[in-house]
Amino acid sequence: MRVLDRERFLPGAGVRALRRWAEISREPRPYCCPCCDEGHREVIEVALHALPPRTARELRALVEPLDAAFAARTSPDPFAPPDDPWWLRRHAD
Repeated sequence: MRVLDRERFLPGAGVRALRRWAEISREPRPYCCPCCDEGHREVIEVALHALPPRTARELRALVEPLDAAFAARTSPDPFAPPDDPWWLRRHAD
């Protein structure tokens, strides 16, 4: 992730994004503030597609449980734009 941080983001962006996504996913009523939190899951998504396969698998193993926790604590937003990423098309129950 350090190479990706250097080339695409600010140093430490990947670790910060993963930490914040973990916090959001574990909140009783998770909420992604478009101004503050939208970018964290997006950084992770970019990393999943840009990292070498083995590293991406390792990252995916960390992210999948967080995504599942977020999905379990939220509901689909029928009014969200369909082109938005899945995590922005959900809202707190």
